[in-house]
Amino acid sequence: MLKRLLSLLSAAVLALVLVVPLASADQQLKVFATIFPLYDFAREVGGDKVDLSMLLPPGVEAHTFEPKPQDIVRLNKADVFLYTGEFMEPWATNVLKGVTNKGLIAVDTSTGITLMNEAEHGHTHGKEGAVFEWAGVFELEAGEYVWSFAKVGGEYADLSMKMVIVTVDDASVHGIEENEGAAGGYFSGEVKEVKEGATLEPMKGAYQLAFDHSKPVSAFRVKIAQKGSYVVFTEHMPTEFEAGEHFLKNAKGENVEAKAEEPEAEHHHHGGKDPHIWLDLVLAQTMVDTIAQSFAQKDPTNSSFYQANAESYKARLKDLDARYAATLSTCQIRTIIYAGHFAFGYFAKRYKLDHVSPYKGFSPDAEPAPKSIKEIIDKIKSVGSNTIYYEELIDPKVARMIAGETGARLELLNGAHNVAKDQMTNLSYLKIMEANLLKLKDGLKCQ
Repeated sequence: MLKRLLSLLSAAVLALVLVVPLASADQQLKVFATIFPLYDFAREVGGDKVDLSMLLPPGVEAHTFEPKPQDIVRLNKADVFLYTGEFMEPWATNVLKGVTNKGLIAVDTSTGITLMNEAEHGHTHGKEGAVFEWAGVFELEAGEYVWSFAKVGGEYADLSMKMVIVTVDDASVHGIEENEGAAGGYFSGEVKEVKEGATLEPMKGAYQLAFDHSKPVSAFRVKIAQKGSYVVFTEHMPTEFEAGEHFLKNAKGENVEAKAEEPEAEHHHHGGKDPHIWLDLVLAQTMVDTIAQSFAQKDPTNSSFYQANAESYKARLKDLDARYAATLSTCQIRTIIYAGHFAFGYFAKRYKLDHVSPYKGFSPDAEPAPKSIKEIIDKIKSVGSNTIYYEELIDPKVARMIAGETGARLELLNGAHNVAKDQMTNLSYLKIMEANLLKLKDGLKCQ
């Protein structure tokens, strides 16, 4: 849809483009931000020197936002475009391809921050110790297959990767679920290290695949001795290693597709990387620095103004971080029970908290399985929690269901993605995070 719109609007956009020069001392920078945290950071840093707008309409979810032709026209008249990165706004790259304003500075505010996948920050979906990111079940004939891993953007998604291949009876999602516990044990135990070109066979254990970084593609042979159903658990999404070719092929070079997978490919918009960096108050300071630097680059006359504002705002972020650390260190309950698509992974790691969610991955359009909901119910009972948190922007139906089963009360833990139109002026990122602190202090029984 977007590509067709870009094609149709090409001539119109060219006619409307105004390449804005560097702002003078009395001219405001025209800035667009995608999501509310970036908008608020830019508002604090830019003050009255910027003409600031949000690209997303108030209340709209960022991952599934569909830009309109007029959004491209608006960006063609802008000085600075702030976005979180490819894993939060997957549509941003295509939008920027349609922008012909060569004076526009597009700023990826995740620059300088190492994004984590769900295994790295302990996102367990209600399963203690889950360390794999993807699972797929296949019906395979006897023979040899090729599983390949390609460099994307000049490098592999990771230096190496663990993989488990086991035989199953059920070539459906149930075959995956029935073997998750065993696979978790294999991942956590001793692994068999193999180099590029090695042959893999189903076994009760995990492989550590070493990629050949001198090659654009590292391939491994998969030997299947008997026709049947097999489930594969991997440390990363296989699609993170795809560069134009499907990751699994048979001896004829034909693509081999999974019969079922978790998470489903069409629901995994983040590619396994968590983009919710702004909820870590330390990482938020890095984002503020990045924004200030971009403003100074475009408007060097006022660079000292932007830097002073950034330092003042970061001091407030540091103060709130210190209050969070002091308060959350005293909590009797160390697990956040969250009945939404969990955005607080970096946050939980910062303050040494555990967290569980019935949703798999970070995508907002996935739905939790009944088994995952039951695990959350059991978790509430085991940790002695009387609070279940839910997210903004969506109907908390899952939270209400769990609350009905456990008697727990519902509390909003706001991820600050976006706010309603009537909140744009009076609500701020700091106010949201201060409210979250009070709710966590109460729900986790902190002193």
